Amino acid sequence: MLLGVALLAAALLIENLANVLLLIFAGVLFGIFLHGLSALLGRHTGLPYPVALTVVLLSMLTLLGLGFALLGAEAATQIDQLGPRLQQAWEQMRARFKLYDWTRVLLSEKNLRTLVPDRELWLPGLRGLFSNTIGIVAGFLVVLFMGLYGAATPQVYRRGLLQLLPAARRRQAAERIDLLVDALRSWLLGTFLKMSLVGVAVSIGLWLLDMPLALALGLIAFALDFVPYIGPALAACPALIVALAVSPSTALSVALLYVAVQAAENYLLSPLIDFRSVHLPPVATISAQLLFGALFGALGVLFATPLAASLLVIVRGSEAAAGAGR
Repeated sequence: MLLGVALLAAALLIENLANVLLLIFAGVLFGIFLHGLSALLGRHTGLPYPVALTVVLLSMLTLLGLGFALLGAEAATQIDQLGPRLQQAWEQMRARFKLYDWTRVLLSEKNLRTLVPDRELWLPGLRGLFSNTIGIVAGFLVVLFMGLYGAATPQVYRRGLLQLLPAARRRQAAERIDLLVDALRSWLLGTFLKMSLVGVAVSIGLWLLDMPLALALGLIAFALDFVPYIGPALAACPALIVALAVSPSTALSVALLYVAVQAAENYLLSPLIDFRSVHLPPVATISAQLLFGALFGALGVLFATPLAASLLVIVRGSEAAAGAGR
């Protein structure tokens, strides 16, 4: 009975603190990402770690500044135009499809109402989303500073975490922590590299196809590629809507572009980049996204893959330790 009460209390605590725990996890991930880049730079250049971290931070700020200076105005303009353009493309697509009987039935007002909720239902949620802007900015700052402090003095936090455990378990826990950090570092660096390549490939491909808003759609592909399988499918939706407003042949070309980019990522980039990081099968990744999404909402979907990878590393470490003990 006591165990059941304890488990119920732990579940209620996790449910109430889910967003806080996920923000802490995001801050840890950002710190591991900065630490991985700094350690990689120090290993190849011989720079001390504090100097390498400073170089990494200055390089990131410089790249962000150059990006805003060269592409910021164009990207902001395209993103600002994306909403009206999608609305216009949707109306053009509906007008074109109404020429056929089967599409008139599919796009009837009755069927659309079942897919899109009434304005009275989604407008309050939209207002709530905008009212939470301060909370989003505050969460971003928490993640930013947690990552910076964690990357600056990682050993301090590692020792502090180990001090919470009994002395007999500290050595084993230290090995698990090192294994987990190494796997997450490799996964994060590889994921960021793949996101960048996907964003560049989509932007260039859409530009070659003479698609409007190519840069904005490429930025969306870059951001959503962090969420495997579901993210790229969501990123393709606005591009296909805009392309359908141009012509069916353009929409087909855009669909083939996204399929080709994803095929290249899954069968070429991932085997080359992820050879050191933990590998999750597609079914396990999608199941984790559904599970953590149901438990924690949008943040759960966003961090489902690193959470599942962390659990997998911990389980494998426990099995290895049990095998060694036998």
